[in-house]
Amino acid sequence: MHPAVATLQQAARRLQHSGNMDPSKFSWMMSQLRGVTAELDASERKARNQKCDPVDITELLREVLAKAGIAVQLPDTIMVAGPDQSLRDLLTCLIEVALGARPNALDLHAEADRKFDNAREAFTIELAIQSPDVPDFLRRKLWEAARMRGGEVSIVAELDCCRIRFSLPIERRLAARG
Repeated sequence: MHPAVATLQQAARRLQHSGNMDPSKFSWMMSQLRGVTAELDASERKARNQKCDPVDITELLREVLAKAGIAVQLPDTIMVAGPDQSLRDLLTCLIEVALGARPNALDLHAEADRKFDNAREAFTIELAIQSPDVPDFLRRKLWEAARMRGGEVSIVAELDCCRIRFSLPIERRLAARG
């Protein structure tokens, strides 16, 4: 983690524990800081032009949901382009924003889709956020993740929610064993 972001996160936690901050603002602030970290990491990766091993996105999603106390039926192992930390951050932000808008109610569906790009398979996550719009930082994260991995994003505003559909091509190569 970048030292400046870590310092800001510590200050936000101190403010939260002092009781002088609304919990929803703390959640938003931490999500913003994760967004900054992800953008800094993406810039560093681009500068190094690194290739990343594929990661099991269903396992990452299970981890994020478990931390939020949610159990959802997910497909078996599905490998997509890494790196895992940027995907974990994106999934964490998606779940936090969805639960922040409507706690204890998560409308999430995930599946392997055989129709992506008319040739390749994709892993697709569909999520409804009970809000009239998706926060800008989350839109940026979604578009950046899709762009880096050759995926697709659609965000549809409805009367009572926004529906996000996020698809990433499935990788056929396995991650290197370390």
